[in-house]
Amino acid sequence: MGIIKNSLRNQLNKSYKNMSSLEEIRANRLKKLKLLEQSGINPYPSVSKRTHSIGAVLNNFFSLKKRKTEIIVAGRLMAQRGHGGLLFLNLQDGTGKIQIILRKDKIGEKGFSFFLQTIDIGDFIEIKGIALESKTKEKSIQANDFRILTKSLLPLHQRNGEQVIFDIRLKKSNSVIGEGNSPTTPNPNPCRYLFSNRNPVTTKPILLAKIQLVPFW
Repeated sequence: MGIIKNSLRNQLNKSYKNMSSLEEIRANRLKKLKLLEQSGINPYPSVSKRTHSIGAVLNNFFSLKKRKTEIIVAGRLMAQRGHGGLLFLNLQDGTGKIQIILRKDKIGEKGFSFFLQTIDIGDFIEIKGIALESKTKEKSIQANDFRILTKSLLPLHQRNGEQVIFDIRLKKSNSVIGEGNSPTTPNPNPCRYLFSNRNPVTTKPILLAKIQLVPFW
């Protein structure tokens, strides 16, 4: 019986520590949210200027690279690494995942600093740039600009080996997103709702994240 009590006590202590940590993270991200708003930036814009899905970039990578076509992709920031004036990001949407190369000398010192001050893993962002192979020959996009699409207030969390996100946003929209849908038929793929450039006609709540995500409220 004592062993069971100790086990339960340890689990509760761990839960309290995690809860405290999440509260600190959320408080920190709320400060970043406020900084975005004070800078005149809407942290939850209703429209993305996306020109290509990540899957389309990967499938047509070498032709896009050869023509130096300007690309705008949108997705969720899943990982970030780097040092000094160079960052490598993993950006993911419903069609794939791609590496983003963010350089201070390409987006400017002010833009680079603002990215570090306001953007976190888990945020939905928009990246403008060109297709570029990294030194390790990885298909990438070299960014020359970025924009926040959805500021996430809680971090990504691992559960049963899968990425589970605690925060989703439900919002009413005047648009139906995705090709081949009639104006009265909801898009069966909620991931595509976030990244549409169109305005269909439904007033039903639209999920701005993946199906497996769960709300934090």
